[in-house]
Amino acid sequence: LAAAAGHQLIASSLGFKHGLVPPTCNHVQPAVGCDLDIVHTRPVRMAVKRILINSHGMGSVNSTLLIEKIKI
Repeated sequence: LAAAAGHQLIASSLGFKHGLVPPTCNHVQPAVGCDLDIVHTRPVRMAVKRILINSHGMGSVNSTLLIEKIKI
């Protein structure tokens, strides 16, 4: 549990590098009327510009990290 945020950061960095968005774990069918663009079963190729990481820890410790890809 303590390393979850680190794993999310690594996975997100790979998404930037390879242009892939991984599927949402354990998500099969969206709710009726839900218009979110959710990746269901397999990764989707797209240009990833921003990633939002939400981490939840023990004792109600929560954090959010927004990462944006910039050109140097």
